[in-house]
Amino acid sequence: MKHLLLLAMLLCWATCSLPTDQAKAPVVHTAYSLGQFIKAEQARLAQLPGPFVKTVQVDDQTETKELEQLDWANELEIFAKADINKPAWRGKYIVDSLFAPDGSLKALHYQAQDKKLKIRTFNVYFHQGQVDYIEIKKQANSLVSSATVYMKYDPDTGYYIENQQKTALSSPHILRISVTFVNKSR
Repeated sequence: MKHLLLLAMLLCWATCSLPTDQAKAPVVHTAYSLGQFIKAEQARLAQLPGPFVKTVQVDDQTETKELEQLDWANELEIFAKADINKPAWRGKYIVDSLFAPDGSLKALHYQAQDKKLKIRTFNVYFHQGQVDYIEIKKQANSLVSSATVYMKYDPDTGYYIENQQKTALSSPHILRISVTFVNKSR
């Protein structure tokens, strides 16, 4: 009887440790790929006819120009560099998803957990399955200076960037850049 019980326990242990064909693949959590989105937007906007209205404001000085074409790789580079979808940053952001009553994705909100990460918040808003707009807040602080950058990209209307810089030995500076699509882009 003892041998039978021991044999049953060994058999149970051996079958429990055998690999199964239904083993689950590891889950890889990645963020929304802003880099891929911006690359596609650069290609799309290169085909979009002008004019575009570009405004640059440094403190109290403002300059506005109407341009027929822009170098979209250069214009949107700051957005591409704000992509948080990097292996080293996996698990460093809290993500919150917002769904509409019909089950469609309305928004993705990413919040940095580590104060050392410059990209503090990254939000993607959707409308009918397409990106409606993107908002990003970057922040960098040191002993002598601080900088806060707010960025918004809207595929239909253009983009806006505001950079506020403060240093210990000078007055604060604000840089604002906006580009407006005169012709509807989508």
